[in-house]
Formats: sequence, C-alpha cells, structure tokens
Amino acid sequence: MGVLELGKDTGQFDEEPADVEAASGRRRRRVGLAKSNVMRYFESREAVLLELLVSQVKDFFPLASARLSSDVVPQHSATDRAAAVAAALSAEFAKQPTMYELLDAQAGALERNISAATAADYKRAGYETSGEFAAALRRALPELDEPATVDAVKLIVMLVGTIWINAHPPAAVQEAYAADPGLTFLPDGFERSLENAIRAVLLGLLAQATDPV
Repeated sequence: MGVLELGKDTGQFDEEPADVEAASGRRRRRVGLAKSNVMRYFESREAVLLELLVSQVKDFFPLASARLSSDVVPQHSATDRAAAVAAALSAEFAKQPTMYELLDAQAGALERNISAATAADYKRAGYETSGEFAAALRRALPELDEPATVDAVKLIVMLVGTIWINAHPPAAVQEAYAADPGLTFLPDGFERSLENAIRAVLLGLLAQATDPV
C-alpha cells in the first residue's frame, strides 16, 4: 500500500485544511509517517501534494460523471441541461475542500519545486482523467464537440480553485466582511458562485457552437 493510499484509508485527507503544507504535516503525524519516510517516495513536499491532488481528482471525476448521468435529462433543452450540469457539478465540488486548496496552490506553489519528469507525470495523469470527464460532459451536452468540452473542463477546474479561495478568505478579511457585509466579494458563497460561473461558461460555449465566429 502506498503512502497516499494509507492516508486515504485512515481518513487523514477528510479535513478541510487552511494551509495544505501544514495539513500535510498533521496528516503524516496522524498515521505515524515521519517526513523522512515520506520523502523516500517523493522528491519534494510539492511532489507529495501534487500526487495527492491527482489522487483526489481521479476519485472525484467518476463521482461527478455519475451525478451528471443522474441529474441531466437528455430531452431537456441545451440551456436547461447546461443549468443542470452546473448545479450538479457545483454540488459535487462542494464536497471536496482539500482538492480546492491543492488546485489553488498548484501553479503558484506546488509546481515550483519538482523535476521535469514529475511535472510530466502529473500533467499526463491530469489530462487522462480530465479527458474522461470531458467525455461525460459531452454526453450531457452533445452540442459541444470534443475541443469545446476539453476547454470547458479546463475552465471549470481553474474556476474551482479561484472561487474556493475567494469564498474562504483569511481571518482578517472575514472579520471585515462581518463588520460590513457589503464588502463581501462572493455573497452567494462557494457553491452558488461556482454554479453561476460554470453555467456561464457552458452557455458561452453553447452559443459559440451554434453561432461560431
């Protein structure tokens, strides 16, 4: 059993971390894994967290695909199906807080201290999984061709990390919002804001598909 599989089996990745690196340390201690032991398997802390992100994404996309199959009615209009897709995905994404923290940290931190080989492995795994999810999205919205659904998945993944971090600001910002709710950047919260954003992306791609520039 690998390091990450052990962590998942013991429930160590279920919490919502405020800081992914600090959370990683807590999780190592929880299952009795010293940092030196973890580093035998990975070249850096960033590589550990990237592997965790890949693992979480691989677990998530089949669940999201199944949710699309159950919630999207093929006989409905494309607009209604896009709305159903947005609602289903935002609800599923809302259950994955650790994944958002990692997605938000991916480009700015996690990809900074890894080898080219690790980066290539990570990208290949991500593209393979996102390709499978794009196929599920295409079944829900057959009006979109393969390039359009691949673009949709990339945009959705980027939106998830950005909206999550803005919906969960640092303590000082939360205090400012509490004192003056009018300052709140995302008053609808994470799930609703993500749903609106995904719907906008899908409607835009559908419009482009029916009336290409």
